[in-house]
Amino acid sequence: MPQTKSVKKSLRQSIKKNKKNRLLKSRFKKASKEFLAQPNLKNLKKVYSSLDKIAKKKLFHKNKVSRLKSKYAKKVKPTNTVAKGKTTKANKV
Repeated sequence: MPQTKSVKKSLRQSIKKNKKNRLLKSRFKKASKEFLAQPNLKNLKKVYSSLDKIAKKKLFHKNKVSRLKSKYAKKVKPTNTVAKGKTTKANKV
């Protein structure tokens, strides 16, 4: 056990922060599992919210958060892609 006042306070703070961090990460894991089970915009919003909170607390690097957001957004996008910007003779008429 810590002996000095400052070390005791530091221990209390680290325990409190550890609980908060674990809570945020577990919420993200739960939201991502729900999203992967049913990929829709409602679940995507929950995932984004939890990732934003994690980024704000700097638990994940901001680039990792961006990468994860992109990964989850791709699962919601419709699969019918049309070549944009390409014109053919039929399109010009």
